[in-house]
Order: sequence, then C-alpha cells, then structure tokens
Amino acid sequence: RAIRETADGSIWIATISGLRRLRGGVVGDPFGAPKLIHGTNTCVLLESRRGQLWIGTYGRGMMRYEDARLTRFTAPTSLPHNNVLALYEDSEDNVWVGTQGGLLRLSPSAGATITTADGAPLSINTVYQDADGTLLVAALDGQLLRVANRELVPVPLPHLGAELRI
Repeated sequence: RAIRETADGSIWIATISGLRRLRGGVVGDPFGAPKLIHGTNTCVLLESRRGQLWIGTYGRGMMRYEDARLTRFTAPTSLPHNNVLALYEDSEDNVWVGTQGGLLRLSPSAGATITTADGAPLSINTVYQDADGTLLVAALDGQLLRVANRELVPVPLPHLGAELRI
C-alpha cells in the first residue's frame, strides 16, 4: 500500500496485513523481515520533520512511531474516523490527517478537528498546500474545499455542462 524511506535510511513497507521496517535498506527478501504491526491494513506513511513516522490505517486509526514506541490514535476520541486516507505535513509542522469522516490537524501545540459549517462528515482523501499557503482538501464525493478559520469552505468549480466533447 505504501513504501517510505526515512531519514535514518530505513525502508518502511505498509501492506494490507501490517508494517515492516528494513533498517539497512532492501537486502534479500523484504518480506522476511518481522512485522512491526500485525494484522492491520496500513496504507499511508509520513515522516515528519521532527522524525516521527505517522502510520495511517484502514479501520484501526493512526499510529505514531517515535523513539521505538508506537502510540495509537482512534475515533471517536482522537480521530474523526478510523479509516485514514491521507497524511500531509505543512510548512508550520502541522500534520494534516484526511479520514473517511473528516479532516484533523495535529499541531505541535494541540490538535483540532476541522469541519464544514454544518458539521457534516466528509471522506477526505487528499490534502495539499498551494504556493500561496492555502490548504486545499478533496473529498471522495468530488468536493474541493479550502481550510479557512478552522472551517472547510467549498471552492467553486466551473460547471462543465451536460456535454463533454473530446
């Protein structure tokens, strides 16, 4: 599902059945390495500038690997939903977590859940910051939204009309 090389040279392999860490890079059979996480669909990996590895899962929330320890975050207390679809770190060291139930911002000082004005849950699967610093998110239902004042605001898209000619 995902492969990431971290600053220490380790290769992390996320699969539908767990997570492996190859400390010396890919040598021999990577699937012979023991699993750090077992029986969990790990799908998204992000190494923060602070050296933390954020691990998004499908169905079991999110984990942070730091100082050889795993810390788990789950809904409803720590996440909007246990299906984590996207992870992104912005220029201010905030980690943005796109889930099937909404968007979460983890800042070095505190976390905050960002919602739409009506609070309706959205499945956020893409998080992106443009050159102007605007944070944009895409929902699985096709909506494009921007983060403004702790709220998700729809971005108007041009109407394509009834006919699309190629």
